[in-house]
Amino acid sequence: GATATTATGTAEREAALHDSAAAWHNLAVVRLTLGQREGAQAAAERALVRAQVAEPQWAQAAAALLARTRQQ
Repeated sequence: GATATTATGTAEREAALHDSAAAWHNLAVVRLTLGQREGAQAAAERALVRAQVAEPQWAQAAAALLARTRQQ
């Protein structure tokens, strides 16, 4: 509903604004929770790339989430 749309929109804005692994990871979690598997996978991929480039502390979490998006 409207709350889900608001949550996704807020998470998308935060991810684009901050371009951090954490923000992309959060967006992936929101999308996965809402059943938006393709969107979740895309966000998880962005999180993993960002982690590999600049935020290695997020690499394991991003990789695990990406694997989850591919299972569902």
